[in-house]
Amino acid sequence: WTLSLAIDRTEFQAGESVTIVATANQNVYDTQQTYKVYINDLTTGETIQTCYNNWGTSGSNYTCTAIKRYNTGSTHEYEAVVASYTDQETNIQATSNKV
Repeated sequence: WTLSLAIDRTEFQAGESVTIVATANQNVYDTQQTYKVYINDLTTGETIQTCYNNWGTSGSNYTCTAIKRYNTGSTHEYEAVVASYTDQETNIQATSNKV
């Protein structure tokens, strides 16, 4: 597995949205619920998106997109993982870059 993460902005004003896209070289749907992609906000400790269905494609890669709106503006750091379908701390297959 390989996994990368991209974001449209790292700083934002209150009420603005950010779009975070995780791109994997394999589709978790093909693992028959063995794995899923988790997109995490490391600043708040919140998992903001999980993907396990037949998600989007970009060339030969698969994408998982999260759109998050915050009530307060600040800098946030994000990371994605491919891990167990039931627990993102278990059986980690890939960890993305931090953005």
